[in-house]
Amino acid sequence: MQKNLGIISEPVSYCISKLKQRDSVVSKEGKNYYVESEDCIITINSSSFTIITAHKK
Repeated sequence: MQKNLGIISEPVSYCISKLKQRDSVVSKEGKNYYVESEDCIITINSSSFTIITAHKK
């Protein structure tokens, strides 16, 4: 995830901070949640709430 997002900080903390932003949009498609933030899309498993992947827009 660090490579996909181009960050050097800890990726889980980074994703959590993106989830908490007011402008993030959460949608559910099939077995996954997709969180769209200002600059990235985070994919989360809906049953285990595990972060699967994250990519820049």
